[in-house]
Amino acid sequence: MSEGITDRLLALGGRERVLAAGDTLFRAGDAVRSLHLVMDGVVQLVRHQPHGLQLTLQRASAGDILAEASLFAPR
Repeated sequence: MSEGITDRLLALGGRERVLAAGDTLFRAGDAVRSLHLVMDGVVQLVRHQPHGLQLTLQRASAGDILAEASLFAPR
């Protein structure tokens, strides 16, 4: 993502959240209330399958927006 877009997103007044490995940012079915911009590291969007496997839907690194399609999904 370009620096200009990142700067504009940050200027909108978000809040910083630091996650440790294995932390949960949100779960399937949660109300979508925000956009998640990855500032450092890597975040994976994972769906847990009933049979125990995990399906990685997205892998976002610094400068990427995570799960932005959820903002446009009907609820």
